[in-house]
Amino acid sequence: MESEDREEPGKVIRGDPLFGSGSEIGAWAALINEHADAILDKVDLQRHVAAHWHRGAQLLKNDWQEVGGDYARFVMLLCDRAGLRRSGGIGDEDGSPVAGGGGGAPVVDTTARPVVLRLGEPGTDLSTGEEVTWAINAPGRSPHIAAMGTLGTGKTRIGMGLLQQLREQSGCAILAFDFKGDLSENPAIAQSLGAKVVRPPREPIPLDVLRVMAADQQAVDVAALRFRESFVRVCASKPGAKQQSALTEAARRALGRQRPTRLDDMQAALLDLYEETEQKQDSITATFDDLCRFTLFEPTMAPDAFFRQSWIIDLHDAPETAQRLVAFLLFDALDAWFKQLPDAPLDAGSHRGLRTVLAIDEARRILGYGQPSLIEIVRMSRSKGGAVMLISQSPDDFMQEDEDFLANIGLLFSFRTNAKPGSLQRVFGEKVDLAGLADGVCVTRIPDAGRKRPQRVQAWKA
Repeated sequence: MESEDREEPGKVIRGDPLFGSGSEIGAWAALINEHADAILDKVDLQRHVAAHWHRGAQLLKNDWQEVGGDYARFVMLLCDRAGLRRSGGIGDEDGSPVAGGGGGAPVVDTTARPVVLRLGEPGTDLSTGEEVTWAINAPGRSPHIAAMGTLGTGKTRIGMGLLQQLREQSGCAILAFDFKGDLSENPAIAQSLGAKVVRPPREPIPLDVLRVMAADQQAVDVAALRFRESFVRVCASKPGAKQQSALTEAARRALGRQRPTRLDDMQAALLDLYEETEQKQDSITATFDDLCRFTLFEPTMAPDAFFRQSWIIDLHDAPETAQRLVAFLLFDALDAWFKQLPDAPLDAGSHRGLRTVLAIDEARRILGYGQPSLIEIVRMSRSKGGAVMLISQSPDDFMQEDEDFLANIGLLFSFRTNAKPGSLQRVFGEKVDLAGLADGVCVTRIPDAGRKRPQRVQAWKA
């Protein structure tokens, strides 16, 4: 093969690694001769083999450039070209990370297919005995879930069961936030979700969380504003307009010149700016001082690799300020990642493939902050293959001053709770007594034709 881009010979590859050292050599030589439609001598045979390998290497180079040098996407592209189901791991045989790539967790399979969830075990209607199911990715339906109930009623237990069903049926990735330690302390949960547990600040989250998704100034400006909106919600007191403007400018500087960008790069840029403008240190610099004592993130994985794997983020040992920052920055990164993806595929019945499900246990801890990226994920991620599960104690937790999260929920169910009657009537369409529910019984309203009234469901039995 003659080609303009052909380079001088490099390292010699011996024949036995290519074709084996036994009878396989003859078989390979016969196949090459048949393909060439000629009897080749040794020199011609070597030339044909070299041409074949050169073409293969060039195709791999083109694929690598197509994905921008992202290892995880490169592997998934090769799987697609080979017609392989993308559910195997990226890593060594023992599941350890490959250098330059992600972890050893399974890659997401976004093949579209109906995903039908059973509401608990046995998950039966108390009045009819029929199994209660919900098709999460049916056309025209929100895939988001809200689970409610006071402590010990089983809402987290049923929520994890739904996530396990999602994982088994769709192969989607799970990003679960654990504010109590209940999920991470049960190895069976992580195993069933195919998830790795990370416990900041004891161990950093392996994500380039501040990565700018495009190499232009507009993308830097958007990322700087996104960071500001999250950081000011972490501070003990709301910074003023001048402080917020300075924080935005510092973020622009850090994100524009430092790749990857770390939290202490943001801090250094802010301190330089304050020195230039002779501005006194304030609540923002104090918050940076507190947070930069910890290494909350380590930028070893690109968002595309990180969000295609399953994780349990255990925050129960982290200080409250660090808890919020970790959650908010992860919401920012997930929202930015979703927005640069193509729409998730649809099957013949318009069921949309699921990519990544965000699950937040004890969601009341973060719902009240009006974090913009979380609101965007709830509102906009469906077309990208996203879904959200919010687990909290009362309907009142979901209805905030700036956002009614329940307005975007597809499946809502509640165990025993002492919520305000007005909230319950608004959620279920009629007065419902949740305070007197028996153990293991929840009330739900499945958004299917013919089911106009709430159902009582036996979701679990002791």
